[in-house]
Amino acid sequence: MSARELFKAAGARFSVRRVAELLAEEGIEVMPLKGALLLETVYAGKLRVISDVDLLVRPRDYARAARRLGQAGFSELARDRDDRSRTLKGPLPCVVDLHRWLFQRHLFRLRTDALFARGRPDEALFGTRIVLPDPRDLYAHLLGHFAKSRFGRGHGAKLAELDAVQAHHALSAPVLAAHLRATGMLRVATYVLGRSGSASARALLDALEPGLVDRSVVESVRPLLERRRAGALSVVGVHGLNESLPRASLSLASHLLGGARRRVLPV
Repeated sequence: MSARELFKAAGARFSVRRVAELLAEEGIEVMPLKGALLLETVYAGKLRVISDVDLLVRPRDYARAARRLGQAGFSELARDRDDRSRTLKGPLPCVVDLHRWLFQRHLFRLRTDALFARGRPDEALFGTRIVLPDPRDLYAHLLGHFAKSRFGRGHGAKLAELDAVQAHHALSAPVLAAHLRATGMLRVATYVLGRSGSASARALLDALEPGLVDRSVVESVRPLLERRRAGALSVVGVHGLNESLPRASLSLASHLLGGARRRVLPV
């Protein structure tokens, strides 16, 4: 890494530590996600530049966490339509994305309280107490994030990231497949892994054993997900990858309701 890249990596580490320390004063636990976590584990000592850090707190702590950060000098830049996360700018090197859920309500089954229950406390990685996610949940989150983010030309790097996480944590295909099924991510995994040509992706897809209906659903929503421009149909495609038609209808309805509420009651 160059000196500038090392500085940015150190900035991400410091940002996680400082937020965790601030929230610990309120008895709130923090779980680092995605880039900030990968930087210290999978990509330790390797090039990876990030400008924001994603942090998860329990839903019951979310409003209190945002209020505490506001008292510490953070201001809100944006929030999701369902307020599952808020982007906060404060006296830190990195912008903070504070989450209470990983995905929109009813989309997949990666519930925050379950994530914390499966996680483990750690004080070494960031120099203060945080909760590390179960590696299976880290992988599942990256899968779902890939599907909803519509990565274009950079999708190869994101697919390789999945392989890197699986290899770093020595996650066997049968164990990972069982977890993806249990968390309602069979169809989204079938879609994402189908875009990868890696041996580990093929092995995991075989272990998942998607049925005819699952594969048919994935193929039916694929054109919606891979449209050149994001829009309402792309959103339908993401929810179509939920574990069943009833769950897909529920999560899509929740998404639409969140948008309507946001228009009626703007922040």
